[in-house]
Amino acid sequence: MLNKNSENISEKSVSAIAVIDLARQLLALNIITRQDIELIAPPLRQYFTDKYWSEPASTLVQEQRSPEAYLLRLWLLAEEKTLQPGFGLTIGCRVNEQAKGILANWISQAETLAEIFNIFNRHIMLLNPSETWCLSKKKNSYVLSFKFLDSSYPVAAIERSMSALLAWAGYFCGFTIPVIRAGFAYARPQHHSDYDKVFGKEVRFSAGSNYLVLSREVMRLPIPHANPYLKQVIGERAKSILHQLSANKSLSEQINALLSFDLRRYSQQQYVCEQLHMSRSTLYRKLKAEQTSFSKLLDKVRKSMAQRGIENKLTVEQQCQQLCFYDSSSLYKAYRRWSISP
Repeated sequence: MLNKNSENISEKSVSAIAVIDLARQLLALNIITRQDIELIAPPLRQYFTDKYWSEPASTLVQEQRSPEAYLLRLWLLAEEKTLQPGFGLTIGCRVNEQAKGILANWISQAETLAEIFNIFNRHIMLLNPSETWCLSKKKNSYVLSFKFLDSSYPVAAIERSMSALLAWAGYFCGFTIPVIRAGFAYARPQHHSDYDKVFGKEVRFSAGSNYLVLSREVMRLPIPHANPYLKQVIGERAKSILHQLSANKSLSEQINALLSFDLRRYSQQQYVCEQLHMSRSTLYRKLKAEQTSFSKLLDKVRKSMAQRGIENKLTVEQQCQQLCFYDSSSLYKAYRRWSISP
């Protein structure tokens, strides 16, 4: 059942509002039925009326959690049943003000779009711990990279997450967010023309990763109605919930997730410390308590990626690039240490 944030928060939980909103959207599109919801997640029935949304039983629904399994089952069932290509984009472009969880309420008080994305990508666990966003600065732009750590999520879920990010950002800013370029890791779908309407004309498929490129000028624009006081108050409450969520997840698991998402960035310990809000000494001490170290975790992730690279017949040059080794000599030394052969 849906749990209050003070009760048994599981590391495999997501924002309850995210689950409720997805179910509502799928119902509105006639992709699923109420019977489907009752089979997948019986506790959700209390949140639906003839208008697909009823007043929550708790005034703190923004802080409630729900099993991630509910969310994933809804996506997989929708993908199985739908005859509507691109329904993930359709859902993502719809902004429902009633679906603002604590993270959305927090970022709504940010002062610039850059601050919105910074808060969002650093605290995404409040929404869904399987979603991972990385914000990086380039010379004249910002790049937002995205992936699901759980590969079970279908393409429609990726479509929804990336289009929803733009839709909500536009809602907070009061204008449509222009995208310089968008990339998707999967092959071009049949409904690829729908992507142009959402992400602009520069859309690339089979790009190796999912990303959005936005200009620095757009990211610097002020957000109307930003309230520094509310931002601080909601932020403190959000961090308290995050602390409870992180308590059930070891530091090693958190670092492994970061390394698996973006090895190039998070192989540098400074960025891990920045993301986890702790000093190098604290990171060292906590990992030592877990009987490991940052270098051991990095080496283990590299070994796993190297084995997959060999299976996929990557060249030495490609392996060096993927594993962030400066030259082939370093790669071959690692092969010997791992007792694997290319």
